[in-house]
Amino acid sequence: MKIPPRNPTPNEILETVTRLIAMTKWSHWSHLARNENARRNLITFMEKGCPRIDDGEIVVHTTLSDGEELARGILGKDFLTIAQAEQVNSFSFTESARINLALTVPNSETLVWLQNEGYVLTPTLSEDCHLLQYLLQYLSLSDPGFCPKVERWFARAPQAFSRKDVMKSCRWLAVRKELYPQSQNKPLRGQRKLLTAMEYVPSAVEMMYVIGTYYKVHGVCLFKKVRVRTSSVDVSGQSVLVGDTNIDGPKVYDFSDNECKEYVGLSSALKLETNLDALNT
Repeated sequence: MKIPPRNPTPNEILETVTRLIAMTKWSHWSHLARNENARRNLITFMEKGCPRIDDGEIVVHTTLSDGEELARGILGKDFLTIAQAEQVNSFSFTESARINLALTVPNSETLVWLQNEGYVLTPTLSEDCHLLQYLLQYLSLSDPGFCPKVERWFARAPQAFSRKDVMKSCRWLAVRKELYPQSQNKPLRGQRKLLTAMEYVPSAVEMMYVIGTYYKVHGVCLFKKVRVRTSSVDVSGQSVLVGDTNIDGPKVYDFSDNECKEYVGLSSALKLETNLDALNT
């Protein structure tokens, strides 16, 4: 016996419409209002099950989960998929890790906030990883030309941050891809005041990972000609900077927390485990 499909509730319909509006531009809706052919085309598209379209062609199969499809629709190229992270960094998640990541993609409200604020969203690696480990085992192997030399100052024994600060594995990482607004020409204490309660200053390894993965997926250098303070500190207790990215990769610097320069700003990462309502307070 075939069971007829359940009709959605009004709340479910409203949630669907809200997500659709968040993923589109107002000009799309204006075009539908004015053009009957466009409305008919939309009905035909929906009757086909809303297939994915690339370069005008229907993509029959997709490897993206529903959450990843939503994130890709809202963030575009600033969403790096599970498969992309695996491919460009030459590793594989376990099946359980992939399922967990697919189920924990941020909701539509958070994704829209990330898009408006200029964030990149990416999965981290399959293992906890410090800076030297990422450079030696991942970045230098997959793209040796786009990798800082590991024999430089930050790799020496006194600089504990390159071995101590760890990026946690198998989770989503959201990092601002440009300098935090008005964070230049300020000391560290002034820059930190700009962040909301739901943001934090990412570590050197988190910044390096996002810059490296984004470049390997899109061929685009983030933080060109600028540097960002990180939460990592050198042996003297001063903030470690990452940036000046070019085809040779991002650089790592030490820098005084009290010094102010036009080319030194701050990035930020979002605490994804927290409630979005706090972002608007």
